[in-house]
Amino acid sequence: MDGPLKEKFPNIFGIDSHKDCYVREKWVGPPESGSWAVIDQTLPVSSECCSELDELAVVLHRVGVRQGSDGWSWFGSSAAPFSCNIFAWRSEMDRIPTASALARRNIHVGDQVCALCNFDVESSLHLFSGCGFSYGVWYSLGKWCGLDSVIAFDNRDLLELYKQWTGSKEGRKLIQGIFIIGFWVLWGARNDKIFNGKDPKVFEIDLNVKSLSFLWYKHRGRSKNIVWKDWVVSPLYMM
Repeated sequence: MDGPLKEKFPNIFGIDSHKDCYVREKWVGPPESGSWAVIDQTLPVSSECCSELDELAVVLHRVGVRQGSDGWSWFGSSAAPFSCNIFAWRSEMDRIPTASALARRNIHVGDQVCALCNFDVESSLHLFSGCGFSYGVWYSLGKWCGLDSVIAFDNRDLLELYKQWTGSKEGRKLIQGIFIIGFWVLWGARNDKIFNGKDPKVFEIDLNVKSLSFLWYKHRGRSKNIVWKDWVVSPLYMM
């Protein structure tokens, strides 16, 4: 994230009574099993502050904590829009309104079968990691990115496929961003099927991911000179 957190989350910063602190002072418990204590839970908070807390939770989820000097390790990717990063994180945490998630909250949704494959109950795990249709998308994107294989038992595995790339750090970040965008586009295709009756096609989703990642990386990334005709063959052609 660019810039200090106090500028990104001014409402949280405004009510924090301990503004000059170290990272370790906001972490409660051992490095491997503790949790963040951002503000005093007894303080009254506004709706704006609650919204910022939700967004900050996404950011902090991507921070690694270890013993030693204060430092940050980000698990999201600047090669994907922030909204896509948030959605991928929520998908991993099973915090998106899939059919099974809504049913758990006693919200009637009718048929709970996955809209993409029509085979199993739609959960976040199934939709992205167990659905045959989704696997076709991941396989296509993996081949495009030059990955040796696309094997994922859960959503976290999908978000860490970029680690197969043995090239530059920038290339790993780019591949991670492409798969994060894949989560977003697949969810959109699922919604199109449910609400508009549009049958999804792997090649269309694949092309949408390529288009969105190209536009984001070209205009928000460091490579202003990338061209579509080369990108569509391999997003790593300049690395």
